[in-house]
Amino acid sequence: MPLAAGCDIAFGFGGALVGAIGVVPMFCAVMPVLHGTKRAGIGRGMASIVISFGFLMVAGGIAWMVIPKCFLTFTVGMVVGYFAMLALLTALALRRS
Repeated sequence: MPLAAGCDIAFGFGGALVGAIGVVPMFCAVMPVLHGTKRAGIGRGMASIVISFGFLMVAGGIAWMVIPKCFLTFTVGMVVGYFAMLALLTALALRRS
């Protein structure tokens, strides 16, 4: 299974997009706190992590059922997209503090 196959690249980018979307609940929890419109709370933060984790697990399960041959590529893309957006969120939080 060569890594540079066309379907692998497409599913890798698709996984990166899904991983980036998985960080959106955390953006929704952190950005109002950074703008000063809401106070930080453990409940809101934990709920955003649970929603993010649930979304990524459902997306990974669907990918495993639908594209089993390209699942590894999709998962690597998902992890890369997730960590890239998490690094962006961290940079935004550190810049505003």
